[in-house]
Amino acid sequence: MRETEIMRIGIKTIDRVNMTFDILKVFAKYEVNIIWMEVYTHIIYIKFDRVDAATWGKMHAEILAVSGVQELTEIDLIAFEEREQLIETILDASSDGFIVIDKDGTIKLTNSRAIQILRQAGNLEGKSIYTILPAPDIIKKALSKGIEISNHTLFYEHGGGTCHCLVSSRTLKNEAGVIQGLILTLRDMHDVREMVYSITQARQITFNDIVTKSPSMLSVVALARNIAKNNSTVLIRGESGTGKELFARAIHAAGKRHNKPFIPLNCAAIPDTLIESELFGYEDGTFTGGKKGGKQGLFELAHGGTLFLDEVAELSAYVQAKLLRVLQEGMVRRVGGHKEIAVDVRIIAATNRNLEAMLKNGQFREDLFYRLNVIPLYIPPLREHIEDIPLLIDHFIKVLGGKLGKPDIVVSPRAVEKMLRYPWPGNVRELSNVVERAIYLCDGRVITEDHIVFAQAAVDQPAAAVNDAIPLLREAVEATERKLIAEAIRRYGSLRQAAKALGVTHTLLINRMKKLNIHKMV
Repeated sequence: MRETEIMRIGIKTIDRVNMTFDILKVFAKYEVNIIWMEVYTHIIYIKFDRVDAATWGKMHAEILAVSGVQELTEIDLIAFEEREQLIETILDASSDGFIVIDKDGTIKLTNSRAIQILRQAGNLEGKSIYTILPAPDIIKKALSKGIEISNHTLFYEHGGGTCHCLVSSRTLKNEAGVIQGLILTLRDMHDVREMVYSITQARQITFNDIVTKSPSMLSVVALARNIAKNNSTVLIRGESGTGKELFARAIHAAGKRHNKPFIPLNCAAIPDTLIESELFGYEDGTFTGGKKGGKQGLFELAHGGTLFLDEVAELSAYVQAKLLRVLQEGMVRRVGGHKEIAVDVRIIAATNRNLEAMLKNGQFREDLFYRLNVIPLYIPPLREHIEDIPLLIDHFIKVLGGKLGKPDIVVSPRAVEKMLRYPWPGNVRELSNVVERAIYLCDGRVITEDHIVFAQAAVDQPAAAVNDAIPLLREAVEATERKLIAEAIRRYGSLRQAAKALGVTHTLLINRMKKLNIHKMV
C-alpha cells in the first residue's frame, strides 16, 4: 500500500471508560479499515485507509463530538513508527551489523551494516539465519542453552564476495526467563583491525627523527623518501644497529599507507616451530592450548599497511617458500586451514647478512631474494659517518637524560674524543647504550672519559685488571657462556648457524641470550 493511501491521527482525550469504543464506532459507521492503533491513557493513535475529503470532514466532526475528546490532529507517524524509525536510524548509524532472530532462527530485524558485512543483497527479514551464516552449531547452542557467543571468527565465500567478521550474541528472554531469540552482533574484520591499530599505535617515526648531517647518510634519507612514495617491496641492508627498523618505520610513515598498521617481526627471535603460525595464523583446534576460534597471523593484521620482516635471512627454507607464495599471489592460508585469505600488505625486509653468499650456499632462496630485493636500500655503518657521532651524542643525552632524571647533564670534550676513536661494531644502537650507561655512572653534571665504558672492554680486559677475588661458580659459568655465545654470533653472523656451531637448538640459544641479557651485535 502506498503512503498516499494512508492517514494517521492522534486524539487527545480524558481518561474514561469506553472512550476507545466510542471513537471506533465512528470508524465502523463509515466502514473505514483500521491498519494500526495504539491506546494510551490520554492519547489514541490510529492509522487507517485514506478516505475522501467529504467523508473525513464528517468523521472529523463526529470524533470531536465524542464525550471526553479534547483534540484531533493529523500526524506523519504514529508512536510505534517513530520508535521503529529511531531504532532503525540508530542501528544504521552503527559500524557494527545487527541481526535479531527468534527462537527458530528466523531473522526478524537487521540493519544495513549487517547486510554489507555479510555481502548479501536485499532484505533478510523472514529468512532463516542458518541459510545466511555457516555457523549453525554455535547459534543452535546459544538458542538452546543460552550460552552467548563471544567474538567467533567467521570466514566464508559465496556469490556476493568474501565475508570475514567477528560474531557475538546477546540472549533475548521473556519475563519467565525463557529464551525467545538472539541479537547477533557482526564486526567486519577490517574495522576491527582499524580500531585496534588506532588504539595501540605509537607515535610514528618519521624521517625527521633520523639524526644526521653527513652527506652519505643524507643521500640515504633522500633515497628512502623517494622509496616511500610507492608500494614496492624494499630490502634494507646494513650491519646490526645501523637503524634499519628506524628507516622502515619512516618509509611507512611517509607513504600512502601511513594511517594503516605497521607490524614489525624479528624473524630471528621466534623459534621455527612458532614463526609459521605467527606470520600466517592458525585455525581453531590446530594446536593444543591454542586460542579458541583460531588466531590471525601478522599478514592479516597488517592488511592495508606494512609488514616489516627484520633479519629475514634467518627464516627456514620451509617458511621462505610460504613467504614467497604470499608475495606472488597476495593470499595467505592459516595453519590447519584450507581457505585462501586475500591480503594487501607492503613488505619491507631487512638483514645484516651477506645474502649473495647465502644464495651460493643454498641457505636462501634465489626466487625469494629477487622478490624482496625490488628496491634495495643500504645503510652505512657508523664508522663510515663518524661526523654524526657528536650530533647523535647530543640527541641521546637530551632523550635519555630526561628519562633518567638528569636533564642538565653534559658530555666533556675528552669523552667525545674517546667515542670518536672507537670503531663502534654495534653502530648507533651501541652508541645509545654507551651514552645511557655513562649517564647512570655519572654522579655529577659532566660525563667524563672515565664514564665511557665500551662493551668490548669487558671481553678484552687483560688478566691483571681482573679482581683477585674468586667469582661464584654460577657467575663464572655465565661469563664463559656469554663469551662463547658472543664469539659464535660474531663468527657466524646467524643465530641459527651459531646455535649449530654451539651444538644447541635455535630456541635454546634465544632463551639463553635473553637470560644472559646478550644483544646480537654483528
